[in-house]
Amino acid sequence: MNRLRTKRLLLSLMVALGSGCGDGREPTYPVSGTITFRDGSPVRFGNVECRSEASGKIARGVLDRQGRFRLGVYANDDGAVAGFHQVIVVQLARPESVPLAPPADVAEADRAAHAAHGAVPLVSPLYAQYATSPLRIEVKATASNQADLIVDSLAPPRSDPASRRSGRAE
Repeated sequence: MNRLRTKRLLLSLMVALGSGCGDGREPTYPVSGTITFRDGSPVRFGNVECRSEASGKIARGVLDRQGRFRLGVYANDDGAVAGFHQVIVVQLARPESVPLAPPADVAEADRAAHAAHGAVPLVSPLYAQYATSPLRIEVKATASNQADLIVDSLAPPRSDPASRRSGRAE
């Protein structure tokens, strides 16, 4: 009788362990997108983080030179959990005293543009902390989510001297 009880207990335990108790991970859904400045130019480097407002799970992605990213929670590019997310954009930059040189694989036209315009523009620090970033996305439980976000640069936008008015009546 004791053996029968032990066998039933072991069988119940095996069924419970093998019947999809799961790994406790929330399902994720693919998310890709872009981050651009207000003038339409891409944010060329940095990291994107999206924190779920419901569970606190954080999905991360890396920006490429065209401002594109793909998010991942458990692995690169596996997506984000469904729901609303707060978004931050984090950049690590050198001090201004150290000029930024374009990478060796940059096309000659981009090198000329870099030389003419100086260093790569940076994202305003407003977007680097969850407490201050106004960026927000919704991830839906679908096969594809697109998140295209617009941010302000660190420096104020350049004004065109030709468009300035002297303030005198003509």
